Amino acid sequence: MSTITKKIDPEWMEDEMAHLGRWFREVAFDREHYCWRAGYNMSGIDHTRVVDGTSWGIGGIGPEVLESWGIDVDRLMESTERTFLASYQLPNGRMLYGFDITDPEGYQRRREPLVWFEATGQMCIAYGEVAKYYEKKGKRELSGKYRTKAFLYLSYMSGFKEYYELKECLPYMSVSPSQKQILKTMKDEWEIPRARHEDQWVGSVSSTMWFLYCAHKLYNPMAWESGGK
Repeated sequence: MSTITKKIDPEWMEDEMAHLGRWFREVAFDREHYCWRAGYNMSGIDHTRVVDGTSWGIGGIGPEVLESWGIDVDRLMESTERTFLASYQLPNGRMLYGFDITDPEGYQRRREPLVWFEATGQMCIAYGEVAKYYEKKGKRELSGKYRTKAFLYLSYMSGFKEYYELKECLPYMSVSPSQKQILKTMKDEWEIPRARHEDQWVGSVSSTMWFLYCAHKLYNPMAWESGGK
């Protein structure tokens, strides 16, 4: 049996990256709604809107590259807020805000919007990266705006942890399903785990790690050049 080996060198990598960039620009990015689609499957383009297209796009690809693709980063961030922003009211009346995985159509309106702590942490990192980007461009007002937002959403996550005395972790989302409740994050994926008792929260490694990245000076683990920055 013959095998085909690819010569992986800088030229090959550059060609692969060019194809990926075209896919992101022409397939994944929804210019009408100015947000990211879930991707592509056997049925064609999956038009489900997803928040981590923005968070991972800003954190991994970077604002500079997105702008070179003709994507207005400021508009992208504002559109992401309009589409995915969710709220949670603590029993003491305080309102907390964060980001859901998708918009209501993405879970076919089977549930109310929920704060997804993993995505909220990712968005904090994205706000921090956008703040650095505008600082380099000399746009200090925009830079300050996004730095403030980064720490604002971090404070909301901290507020949730402190109120429920979750000293070591955060849950996956801002909900604790009942014993018989089946609650999915999207229309047909990722059921939220249930605790043994309704007054308990199930800790999430992903949520907690992103919270720690944010608390550690908005550390960006998605950055390519230095393996995080």
